[in-house]
Amino acid sequence: MKINTLAGAALLALVPSGASAVTGTLQGFYSPVLDTADMSGGKGTIDLFLDTGWGVEAAAGGAHISLPGSSIDYGNIGGTVFWRDGNLRLGVGAHYASMLINVVTYGAGAEYDLEQWTIAARAGGITGGYGAFTFDGGYFGAQAKFYATPDLVFHATLEHDAIASGHGTIMSLGGEWSFSETMPISAIVGYTHVIGDAATYDALFFAVKLYLDGEDAPLIERQRSSELGFLGDFPIFSETGSGGPASISTTPPPPPPPPPPGGVIAL
Repeated sequence: MKINTLAGAALLALVPSGASAVTGTLQGFYSPVLDTADMSGGKGTIDLFLDTGWGVEAAAGGAHISLPGSSIDYGNIGGTVFWRDGNLRLGVGAHYASMLINVVTYGAGAEYDLEQWTIAARAGGITGGYGAFTFDGGYFGAQAKFYATPDLVFHATLEHDAIASGHGTIMSLGGEWSFSETMPISAIVGYTHVIGDAATYDALFFAVKLYLDGEDAPLIERQRSSELGFLGDFPIFSETGSGGPASISTTPPPPPPPPPPGGVIAL
């Protein structure tokens, strides 16, 4: 198909000596956070696969979040160094996001492919802040994908994050369907439920995704050879609706009360 040929030719020009392949993805999405906000944006990845089994994925994205009476612009960038051997992929990475708060996540994870399943897990640390407010903590999560057909996949994801002032859990269900093995475009739908000390909410997710691998292939092959998926996604910033760690609010905390006369805050 022409779009496949053009995408493959463009990425081929980026392949350095010693690389077996360079691939990528582009995605546009819309996510209504039910009764709260609307989020729309996009993201993309570039993956470099080396002949040695090592590789690198770079990812970046952004979104505009519309709230009642206000709005927030959100952006993130990150990367993952990975190693793959057959059905196993291992990776370490870090990501940075900026909106009302700044967040950095870092960690490691693994993915393993079975015939119709892909199982993944990851864990790491969180650090960030806004002005004088800072926080540190950690996260862990897991995802299972089931390929009902080579071009239709369902996934279930569970992720938990915690900082000193609270904790939260993100649960999501979703699916992705590829229209045709000769057309590198797929449709994604999802649902997310977030339980946190700062907020509890539900969100839907709708997206269109373009695979830039330049080859005709079923979705299962594209996902396993063109991107890292869960292993390379920004932890705790679920792509199905979550705008940030469930343990903290996207609104900065109020300043401390002024001290009473004498300069000592009453307890």
